[in-house]
Amino acid sequence: TGLQIAGGEMNFSDTKKGQWYEKYVAFASSHAIISGYTNGNFGPANSITRAELAKIAMLSLELKEK
Repeated sequence: TGLQIAGGEMNFSDTKKGQWYEKYVAFASSHAIISGYTNGNFGPANSITRAELAKIAMLSLELKEK
């Protein structure tokens, strides 16, 4: 069975409730797939780096295997 993406809270200083990405960011954060930047930001307008994408992909695959 697949994972269910449910709502939750985003705890980043630069995100706003009600954004289209809210449930995805909340899910990824609650499952330790993303952690944001050291300054407490998520950076929703930032471009993603190859390293960040690789980390997200690997952590997502590990989550799926559990």
